[in-house]
Amino acid sequence: MTLEDYLRAAAARPFRWGECDCCLFVADWIKAVHGFDVANGWRGAYSDERGARRALVMSGGLVRLMSLRMQAHGLAPTDTPRPGDIGVVEATAGATAAIRGGRGWICKTPEGIGASPFRVIGAWSI
Repeated sequence: MTLEDYLRAAAARPFRWGECDCCLFVADWIKAVHGFDVANGWRGAYSDERGARRALVMSGGLVRLMSLRMQAHGLAPTDTPRPGDIGVVEATAGATAAIRGGRGWICKTPEGIGASPFRVIGAWSI
């Protein structure tokens, strides 16, 4: 599956906490590329924004959680993310999981998907 195909399909899926949110948008991309689920145990563990925030706080924050999950699956950090790589970016709503596109970072939002040249907090090669 190409990144473009994945983004087209992801844009059509409605945003749902614990099923299709910013973190699971990234996890589903990794699963499409590599066949393993970095979000195993997280899917369905929360059903609203409050539950997602609580789960992230209990995990030490989004960057820590992503770092541990990526390391456990052999995905290395990168200082030069390329299209298709994943990261945590500083979006309007705060730290958000995203996929690197050709012109910026792509995030899943309640409105669909959006792209912007967000500031990168951490990134991993996939």
